[in-house]
Amino acid sequence: MGTTQREKAGDRYRGVYFRELATFHGKKPDRAWEIIYFVNGKTVTEKVGRSSTGMTARKAFEILTQRKASIANGEVPSLKAGSPTLDDCWELYRTWAKLQGKHIVPEENRYRLHLAAPFGGRKLIHIDPSDVATFKTDKLKALSPQSVKHILALARRVVTHALEVKNRWRDMNPFEFNEKRGTSVGKLNNERVRFFSP
Repeated sequence: MGTTQREKAGDRYRGVYFRELATFHGKKPDRAWEIIYFVNGKTVTEKVGRSSTGMTARKAFEILTQRKASIANGEVPSLKAGSPTLDDCWELYRTWAKLQGKHIVPEENRYRLHLAAPFGGRKLIHIDPSDVATFKTDKLKALSPQSVKHILALARRVVTHALEVKNRWRDMNPFEFNEKRGTSVGKLNNERVRFFSP
């Protein structure tokens, strides 16, 4: 797969770079995003995602800011750490929610009934947005749009929480709502049509 030379994302996002790929994202070439920072005097170049998976210059810069904050606190990121499974993320989230005193029985039921079987044992890096889009379409055949939105929102929260608290995990969130990737439920219409006889 051909790539162009590394280019800066701009002065607003210093430390963020991209390479244009031979593949396309919509009508534009896909971009592979990278961040560059220093650990113990050594330059680290880290790939953080592609435009086709939802990565942007702003998101890459946010990741870079997190890396720098971790390093400033004495936490050296390990770039070789394995990808977590959704079950790994769920256990972190569930433990945290219970410590916060949150009532999570509905979330536990949603996870067990809808997310554990198709995604629980899979690593995030192996969950493609197209898998999530297919999952959404299948669920909409049996459940209301509001119910499906609750399920996907839970998956998104679980992964977002895990990636925020575990600096060694580098994966993208495949459950981010994105209309182009088909992972957004869109506008909800749960209205029922009622017929009255005179």
